[in-house]
Amino acid sequence: DEVDEVDEVDEVDEVDEVDEVDEIRNLNNFVHNEKLPIGLVLEPIHVDKRAKYLLIAKLGSLLLFLIMMLFLMISKCSSRGLKSSEEKGENSGSKINDYKIIPLPRKEEESLSQKMDRVIDSVNKFFSVVNVSDLSGIIRAPVSGTELIDNFYSRNNFKIPKLESIDSVQSLDGDLSGFWIAMITVDDVFKARTVLLEDTKRGFLLDWEEFVRYGQMNWDDFVKSGEIKPLYFRVRATLDSNPEFAFTDRSKWVCVRISDWKSEEELFGYVERGTELESKISKLLEEEWEKECILKLSFPKERKGGINQVHIVDLLNNNWIIK
Repeated sequence: DEVDEVDEVDEVDEVDEVDEVDEIRNLNNFVHNEKLPIGLVLEPIHVDKRAKYLLIAKLGSLLLFLIMMLFLMISKCSSRGLKSSEEKGENSGSKINDYKIIPLPRKEEESLSQKMDRVIDSVNKFFSVVNVSDLSGIIRAPVSGTELIDNFYSRNNFKIPKLESIDSVQSLDGDLSGFWIAMITVDDVFKARTVLLEDTKRGFLLDWEEFVRYGQMNWDDFVKSGEIKPLYFRVRATLDSNPEFAFTDRSKWVCVRISDWKSEEELFGYVERGTELESKISKLLEEEWEKECILKLSFPKERKGGINQVHIVDLLNNNWIIK
């Protein structure tokens, strides 16, 4: 009986296994026959890919958001800059409008005679100035604003000589292209004078620094001072020879005679031979007599009796106009 029961159990297990295999086969046949959507069949395979695509999509959205924010920030900064420029322009315009004396504006198309009329108009207006504050509207702006004007008139009385006549006007070329020169007569110690004017967007503006021969110290004061700190001056220069005192060696030093435009005091300047500075000065002066230029000068620490001898520290400009 026990043997029969064991055989019966084994038969039941075999039947169950056969039934399970049949069910699997039937399921596979159903899948193939019914043609289910591939997504239902391969769902486990696509889970990782879908997650990857979702991550890429999120990163793309974040990148797009950051680009949009950056664009908005740039646009905002640009609009602020434009607004600031416009305000600056408006303020500049209003400052120009505050000037009591202004030149005739430049026209898009004008004849030579019309341009000459503008030159003459600016010259007349400059010589009509009675207050320092009125200068700014009719002169070329110094590099340091009104600092040079304030400095000059802190050591000199303000005086614009009376204009007696404008004798001629003409345009300049070369290094001074864009400038005009007017030959004038004034009621002053030196009656015959010249003034230079630049044709700007505002009109013809007179070069005040050139007119007053601006230097960092009055020439006569500098000659007496023995100042060892380098200062610049608008001077007339000529190659010369004066091997004395602190500069006795002709083979070492090139000598330049230096004079102010109205002072009787002269100085002898020295530059070391063979240097780049000496080459520039010699080339500038080799065929010139009393060449107008801007030199930086200083007295030597040990003058050795040479009261009128100075070092030429630098050649700042080949003429009296700083463009």
